[in-house]
Amino acid sequence: KLFLSVWYKDYENDIGAIKRHGAVQDPDAVSLELLRQFFKKRIWDDVASDNWDPWIERIQRRRNAIHTFKDRDVGTHTELLADIRNLLRFLCRINGQLPYPDDGGLPKRAPYYHEEWVFETDAPAI
Repeated sequence: KLFLSVWYKDYENDIGAIKRHGAVQDPDAVSLELLRQFFKKRIWDDVASDNWDPWIERIQRRRNAIHTFKDRDVGTHTELLADIRNLLRFLCRINGQLPYPDDGGLPKRAPYYHEEWVFETDAPAI
């Protein structure tokens, strides 16, 4: 939602924008499923390193598992730790496409960059 809010004018003019009754939907009012489909079709590149859809879909299936009486796979502790790392990678991916007005454009480095840290932005293999 942050990404689409920042790039709202482009989103609003996109022929693939999420619409209801012929009108472009505000990103804040759109379901995760519709956002996932839009990003898969229009934002993420068609290469394995930028295919975030399987990871997002898995997160979507596992969310709210404690609020139901159905038996659901919530994953293991190891998978949780990997998903937290993948969340950082995902945030770096999105952050890399956001403009920073103080710098006059896209950032050369993320504000949390440190020489000893290496942040990957490739999508995880699920």
